[in-house]
Amino acid sequence: MEFELRKKALASIESNVTEVQVVIIVLTRELAFKVCEFPVSSLVFFLTSYFPNFSNFRFHF
Repeated sequence: MEFELRKKALASIESNVTEVQVVIIVLTRELAFKVCEFPVSSLVFFLTSYFPNFSNFRFHF
């Protein structure tokens, strides 16, 4: 059952590749705008809270 659902989902994606690409581009763009709305300090705090090794990176602005 699960295999058949995956097969149908992949077939649907393959037949609508252009539309899927547009949706991914739009969602990525919207996410980028949301990230840009955050103050830098909030973004750094968020990243270091959820990804402890992120504090090892150097920020260049």
